[in-house]
Amino acid sequence: YIIDIILNLLGVIMEKEHYPIIDKSYREILLEELEDETVPLVNAAANTFYKIKGEVLANTIGIYINTRFTKRIQRFAKEEKLLSPKQIKDFYENINEEQLDILFELLDKARTSTYELHAKVLSCLYIKYLEKKELSYYESSLLSNISLLNKDDFIYLYKLLKEEKNSPLFTNNICEVSAIKKFVSSGILSENEINNFGGVEDKGNYCVNFKLNDFSKDLLEILEKAINE
Repeated sequence: YIIDIILNLLGVIMEKEHYPIIDKSYREILLEELEDETVPLVNAAANTFYKIKGEVLANTIGIYINTRFTKRIQRFAKEEKLLSPKQIKDFYENINEEQLDILFELLDKARTSTYELHAKVLSCLYIKYLEKKELSYYESSLLSNISLLNKDDFIYLYKLLKEEKNSPLFTNNICEVSAIKKFVSSGILSENEINNFGGVEDKGNYCVNFKLNDFSKDLLEILEKAINE
């Protein structure tokens, strides 16, 4: 039954697709990965996408990235425990190609990101995705823009959201100004229409205008978990 779930996950198209450096179909690789039915489904999916074991990986994404990704994917598996086995199987059993693309992006960005905090945020998005079978507009925006925000950006954003600061914000820290501009451009914060955004100096400080929005509130919940665990 689990084999059928994973085969549905990857779809009919993968019957004909092969890894470029090995002569095996995705079906054959999946069957190998599913020998141990105790393995979380996210691990099986990741193993199929990247072939985590052996020389194949060493020749594609490197031993270091492999080790790091192996650790990060366990965070996704840990998040799966928040849902029932039935919920998880139902997601994989009924996944379509568009959902598969999003699943791949969640895993691949966790694999390639410099920051461990990114992987934590993405694992939170993953469990929301499994639960609802889709990402909200804001969650999709976060997935698309996460590489634009570094670790310090997220920590500063968490501080802003936690303290529920609103504009105008006066600061002499140009990095904070830059971060807030990034938050606005990615939709995490909204531009305050009352005043012109950014750049106006007041007594040596930058006056930055912004306001919190629904995206901000959703993200606070994710950052609360990702930063403090």
